Order: sequence, then C-alpha cells, then structure tokens
Amino acid sequence: MIHYNYFINGRQISGLIVSVNWQYAVNRIAGFNIRLANIDAEADTEEAGSFNLTAAGIPQAGEEITFSARAFDGSDMVAEASFKGIVTAQRIGIDTHPYAEIIAHGSAGTLTEGEETLAFNADTHADDTQIIKALAELRGITLTLPKADQAIQQQQFVVYRQTPWRAIMARVLANGFLYLPGPEGDSIVHPESIQSAAGSAQTINFKSSGIEHFSIAQDICSQFDELKLAGWDIKQQAVTSSHTGTSSYLNDLLKPPHQSLGLTQDQNIAIPVSDAELQTQANAELFYRQLDLIQGKLVINAALSPQSLTLQPLTVIDLQDVGDTFSGKYLISSVTHQITKSGWRIHLELGLHLNHTLFSDWRKPPPIPPLTGIVGKFAADPEGLYRIPVWLPGISKDDKQVIYARLATPFASSDQTGFFMPPGEKDEVVVAFVGGDGRCPVIVGAMHNPINAPPMEYAEQYEQVGLFWGKEKMSLTISLKEGEPGMILSGGEKTMLTLSDQDGCRLSGEKASLAVGEALELIYNDEPVLTVNDNVEVNTAAFKVTVSDKMEVA
Repeated sequence: MIHYNYFINGRQISGLIVSVNWQYAVNRIAGFNIRLANIDAEADTEEAGSFNLTAAGIPQAGEEITFSARAFDGSDMVAEASFKGIVTAQRIGIDTHPYAEIIAHGSAGTLTEGEETLAFNADTHADDTQIIKALAELRGITLTLPKADQAIQQQQFVVYRQTPWRAIMARVLANGFLYLPGPEGDSIVHPESIQSAAGSAQTINFKSSGIEHFSIAQDICSQFDELKLAGWDIKQQAVTSSHTGTSSYLNDLLKPPHQSLGLTQDQNIAIPVSDAELQTQANAELFYRQLDLIQGKLVINAALSPQSLTLQPLTVIDLQDVGDTFSGKYLISSVTHQITKSGWRIHLELGLHLNHTLFSDWRKPPPIPPLTGIVGKFAADPEGLYRIPVWLPGISKDDKQVIYARLATPFASSDQTGFFMPPGEKDEVVVAFVGGDGRCPVIVGAMHNPINAPPMEYAEQYEQVGLFWGKEKMSLTISLKEGEPGMILSGGEKTMLTLSDQDGCRLSGEKASLAVGEALELIYNDEPVLTVNDNVEVNTAAFKVTVSDKMEVA
C-alpha cells in the first residue's frame, strides 16, 4: 500500500494538508503553493491552529522553503519529489474551514522584477553564455550553462530597461537553448541533451501506468519544409547568402506521418550579424517549430505509478498502447504535482507550444531608443568597420567601457569620397541603434552643452551660421544678415577669404590682401598699392621693374 510523508525544510508536516501544487516547466519560473490547516497543534482554537504560522515553524516571506513528498510502499521509500524556492506570499482565510496558504517561486523569480540597463563588450563577455551569466548574477542567481562554443559570439551588446529574465530569455531563444528549472538549481540547456534523454526513456503504458486522463494532438500549421535566414554584411556591402536551418535533436522522438503544407520561409535580417549567428538562429527556429508539432497532456495517479514521481522536464517517456499513430517517445516540457485529499496526481505536458518560444514576448526585446553617448579616447576599430569608441552614461561602468559606433554622415561614397567630420573625444553625441538592436549603434548627431558651448549664442534670428573650429581659429561662416549675404573662410587668426555680391572676393593675409570686385585692388599695410579698373593706378614709395629679355610699353 502506497502512502506519503510530507516535509517542509526537513520537518515533517503534522497538520492537515488541504492541497499542494508545484510545477517545473521549460522556459518558465518554478511555482509552488500549499494550503494547510491545524498546523499549530498546541493552539486553543481551530483558527489559531491554522493561522499561527510562526509557531508552526512555517518559513516567512523572503525565506527559503524546501518541500519534499516521499512515497512509501510499506516501510520502503520508493520515490520522492520536491520543490525548492523562496516564499513570496502568505495568506490566511476561511473557506468552510480556516486555512493558511504559502506561495513560493523558484529563486529565478527575482529575475522577473526590476529593469536593468547595462553594456557588455568582448573583453569580458565574448559569447551569450557569459552575457546570460552576468544578467543572472545581478540577482545572485547561478545558472548551469552550455559550453561557450555552443553559443553565439558577441563583440558588444547593450541591454536597455529590461528585466534580467526577459534579457536572458531573448538570448536563450536566439541560440536555440531551453531554460530548465529544477529543485537543485536552474540550467540553460543545449538541445543535444534531448538525444541522450531519448535513450533512457521511461516506458508508460496507457493500460497499466495509472493514466487517468490524457490527450495528444498533432498540429502541422507551424511546420516549415524549409527555413532560411540571410543578413547584411558590412564588409562586403552585400546581403549574405541564405543559411538553411537544420535540426536533428528530435529525430529519436515520435513524428507521426503527415502531408506537408508546403510552407517555406526565406527571410532577411536587416542588421549586420555573423554567418554563425544566422545559422544558429535558423536552426533554433526550426527546432522550436518541431517541438510544437506534437503536444499532449497526461494525468497519472502516483499511487498506481510511483516511478512517475521521478519524471522531470526534458526527460522522455515511451508511451505505449495508444494506437499505431501516437504510440512512441515524447519529450516532457512540464511536470506539475497536485496533492489533494483525493490523492497525488502528476500532470505532464508533452511537446512545447510556440507561446513559450517563438511567439513569446521574450524573443524580440523592445527596440532601444536613441541614447546619449560620450566619445571615448580614440582606438582602432577591432573589426575594421570604421567605428568610433563611445561610452554611454548611466549604462557603461565608466568612460573606459566603450562600445564601437558607426558614424552617420550626409555623404559617404566610393573612392574615399564623402563628408568627413568625425566627433572629437568627450563630445556629447546621440547614439541610435539600427533596428533597435543593441549591437548596432550609430552616432547620428552631436550636441552642444554648457561645457562644450556653441561658437555663438542662440538667438531668435541668426545672422551667421557655419562650421567652427575654435581651438584652431578656423571657420566657414555664412552671413545671413539682410542685404549682406556672404561667406567667410578663415584659415586661422591671420588668413581669411571673404566672398559676397556686395564686396566681391577678398583674400587677406597678415599684411597684404587682394580684393576683386568692381575693381581689383592689391593692399599692403592697409594702403592700396595697385588698383585696376578702367585705369591702372600704382601707389608706392619705390617701384622696381626687372626685365630679363625685353619690355614694350605702348
């Protein structure tokens, strides 16, 4: 005869268990709740016996809780299932009888609260596993991660106002990984683990394994015959060749026969990503669609199948005696334990709906808006893409943690032709992101400020505009003063070229100048030396002409 004992933090529960539910599910935070009554045996009233949580030794909100349920056949323990997490809520009430309810979540639940904004670079975060690790550590969470060479490599990355959970899941889905919660800690899992799980599948027989309810469905609406991705190659200035998705991780699982709908997808990603990432993303999308092909639910009575208590997400069952189409191996994506006065039931979810992968909000983080940046100390672009180091106040740890941004310009053409005016170190700039992607920053403009003041004051009506280099005393000034339009090109403090319809052209040096207007004038020390109009006039203290061959004057 199967019977059960229940423990909280190693202490056997002496009161009445009204109900217990806990779930571990792929790509979801683990959850737990237990409703108890008469937990304080020494209380004088039924209400006090249910409401005295402290006296009964129930963990308080914010404390760790470990719940374990053990199945015994006589005196022999045959199986155990457990939950470990943090108490997040407590509730007392009366529902026919007084009760106390404890609600808990896996420790990763802390990842879902509070927005984070931070930058990563290849110096310390060369791949997505390192980015995921850093995001989890913001909440003190340690995750077991895939090998670094199984993840997308990153040169730089920006997370802007996202919860760590959402940012982590975006990288999980981009790589084709799965988030696996568990009582001994959470993991990010590479799908290759499914192949090994298929080799040790637990056989469940529909007629003899305690199945009380079940449904299995095959849905081919989201199945593609072919899936391709291409991107933009900055260095080649061309769209990359298409990368065809492949996925063999589910080959050992059941795949009922069906006719193809002929669906294909050939998509271009309009941001520069590596060939390796394009291939990884194509593989990931195909894999998640395959997980959606077959979905099912089983409810198993633990008393009739105590070995089922050991089932966990991402384990495989071999379901038998359900016909020639649906008998075979299935991947478990969710395990929910439900204990009530009627017994212990295990609810299994088979397959994984696209709502938890491609259709989820996590897959596409919100686009990053334009941000303030400060140009950093010049450094050669390690990727050779003519980018400029920029640090992002409030995001970068300091001015040494830079990202590399391309420079938008009004004119950039071939043969080294274009408008070349890069910002200087410590200039305040506006950094936008192509496609809102934190890996693709672009400097789209610069801004004056009280420290880097404009060359002239702002006014209701401007009489001058132009380009100014204050330190070098060089400028190109356009006069907008009514009746006096013109242009002044200054090469420093002593050299200037002035152009206007009113005054003509005037080239000025330290002592001499040349004016071309209604007349041509050569001026030295502010005195006209040569004037040419209808006549020629020369004014000088001395005049010397040297002729090497001959001279004629008519």
